[in-house]
Amino acid sequence: METKRCQRCHKLLRADAPVCNRCGGLDFLQVTHARSGRTGATKEPPSIPSNPPASPHRAGHYSGLHPEDQPYQSSFLPVQRPPAPTHHIFEEEADQFSPSRAVDSSLTPAPVPAPKRRIASFSPSAEPGPQRSLQTNGQIIHAPQVRQYEVEPERDEQYKQGEAYHTYSPTQSPITPEPLPLEVVTPLQKRRVRGRAVPILLITSCVLFLVATSILAFLLLDSRPTTALKPKLFAEPNSLRATDKLELSGSGFRANALVKFTLDASNIPILQVSAWSTGNFSVQLTIPDNWAPGTRMIYATDQDNNRASTAITIQSTPPTPPLLQLTTTSIDLGADSSSVVSRKDFSLTNVGGSQVNWQASSDSPWLTISQTKGTFAGSQVVTIVVDRSNLSPQSYTGHITFTEQGGNNKPLVLTVTMAVNPASANLVLSNAALTFNGTPAQNPVNQSITIQNTGGQPLDWTATVSTVSGGNWLALSPTNGNLPPGGQATITVIAGSLGSGVGNYQGTLTFSYAGATATPVMVTMIVSPPPVAKLAVTTNNLTFNAIQGQNPLPQSFTISNPGNAPLNWGITEDKNITPIATVSPSRGALAASGSITITVTPMITQVTAGVVDGFITIVDTDAGSPVKSQQVKVTFTIVNQAVIDVDSNQIAFDHNSIITISTQSFLITDRGSAPLNWTIQISNSSPISWLSVDNSGGTLVPSGLDFVNVTCDSTHLSPGTYKATLQVKDTDAGTPVTPQTITVTITVS
Repeated sequence: METKRCQRCHKLLRADAPVCNRCGGLDFLQVTHARSGRTGATKEPPSIPSNPPASPHRAGHYSGLHPEDQPYQSSFLPVQRPPAPTHHIFEEEADQFSPSRAVDSSLTPAPVPAPKRRIASFSPSAEPGPQRSLQTNGQIIHAPQVRQYEVEPERDEQYKQGEAYHTYSPTQSPITPEPLPLEVVTPLQKRRVRGRAVPILLITSCVLFLVATSILAFLLLDSRPTTALKPKLFAEPNSLRATDKLELSGSGFRANALVKFTLDASNIPILQVSAWSTGNFSVQLTIPDNWAPGTRMIYATDQDNNRASTAITIQSTPPTPPLLQLTTTSIDLGADSSSVVSRKDFSLTNVGGSQVNWQASSDSPWLTISQTKGTFAGSQVVTIVVDRSNLSPQSYTGHITFTEQGGNNKPLVLTVTMAVNPASANLVLSNAALTFNGTPAQNPVNQSITIQNTGGQPLDWTATVSTVSGGNWLALSPTNGNLPPGGQATITVIAGSLGSGVGNYQGTLTFSYAGATATPVMVTMIVSPPPVAKLAVTTNNLTFNAIQGQNPLPQSFTISNPGNAPLNWGITEDKNITPIATVSPSRGALAASGSITITVTPMITQVTAGVVDGFITIVDTDAGSPVKSQQVKVTFTIVNQAVIDVDSNQIAFDHNSIITISTQSFLITDRGSAPLNWTIQISNSSPISWLSVDNSGGTLVPSGLDFVNVTCDSTHLSPGTYKATLQVKDTDAGTPVTPQTITVTITVS
């Protein structure tokens, strides 16, 4: 059988195999047959060795590993080949090599369909090399063909730009191909190209930022309006004579701008005024005598050249006497509600010459005029004012009478009519919010809302309730009714907390009438835990220090109820406290947040020296109460100790030139339960020669006493007052006996 060997992986194949079924190669070595001693034996020509030999494992498999430990691959490829140089070449010019090769037509495999786009491993800039073929035992061996593969459409452009790389590893051949000139583009060069774009983008971003901030600052700092203004100018009256008052009003000018007025085309300023912040203004001027009769144009221009104009007519003065005339004899200001004040401008004219002096009066308190008298030459505008406040709904007619002073003309009457409409129905609620407080065991107290119809027409109302959680804890009664004008009704609001969990609940009451809705009433129900009394004391310890045979001063503490329910309390004493102290009061009741003071009075005169302690217990006297009791520990410390007592702390002497020596006495007693070793010490800021005692010390048994005589000698004293102190002290070191002080005063006259 005719065979051939793949030049790449050296697999032995049938002679008619077009492609190597191991590596997919297209180049083969022809094998000659030689009959040997065995039947069917053939002698194969020596093949081109591979170094190292091809691996029998699939691509991705490693020697020594079971194939199941590796991912499945569909073809066999040679592995462990030495690396071949990498060429950066395009296919278009590399294809020039294939047609010129010497190929044995008998060995050429069947044609394989070419892909739409393939990349070769030779540079497009390289010139085609000479044709190369390898003769082996008389057979032509193809030079290694350029391996081709498909390129994804999106990467096609990259290959055209010289950025696609492909590694070609040909099988070893005795013939070394001639080196081709290559243009190698390294990744470092690509990074350098891309790196230059970073500072360019940064500089561009900074420039754009500066331009944007400059434009924004210009827009914010520019105080001029961004839209074109449309100023308007009005004159009232627009037909008048010299010396008449002309009111100029404008709108649409620049805010707070200075507006200048000019007459006709002269551009000579006749007046200027500052516009308000709204761009409006109003100013009055007197028509001068030098304005010629006829139509005149008045222009108003602000600082931004926003301009408006209006025309006025200057009338000539006829030679006839002045004559007052009304432009109309009746004005109807229509019907409106009682809260509306209506105004209407009305013109007075003089159809004669000179000036008219006039005055006006009204016959109705609701009808007034902006001014009750005036003087004008041509015309004057006054305002009629109708105030409907406090007027009942109906039609009204009033009159304003104008009279001309200094003339015999008949008074002119202006009739003004208007009407007051009945006020529409209006529902007002007494409360905007309600708050209920309850517990899971007790519902809160019901509350009420008053609704009133403050309008002039009756209304039918309905009320609905809604809750945030959708519960049915909120209700009201009644839920609908009718209210005449001025009528009112009381609505009872019911909130149920019985069985509800602790927390806050929200609801809304909505009152509707005649297609309108009054302000909703927000309802909050706060469900708190059931009220519980609590017991607290200000101290848990009382300590009494006493000398045997004496009672110390009473002490007190406070008990309180910080809970939210009443507390019935009582006090018990243990067996150590009962015979030696009294507690008052011993029982009572405390309201929530209430408190009371408890006094403990010792009775230990018969108690021997030592330490006695016990407990006072305060409890809730209600059966089954969960209130925790409180205890106060009481400690009595009784000691054997002497106590110094003197019968007087003040001794006074009065001496004169006759009485110079006198004596008084005081008594020292040991009130304690231990012997007292006492002494007397005389003290003063300077040496004392005028005071002496006959007994400066001694010993006293408990309840024992001594007399001490105090003598004063003023023989050598000048007139005046002198003082000294006698201090009686315990001479035993370390005893806490309190000394007693006696003040001695002598007055020498």
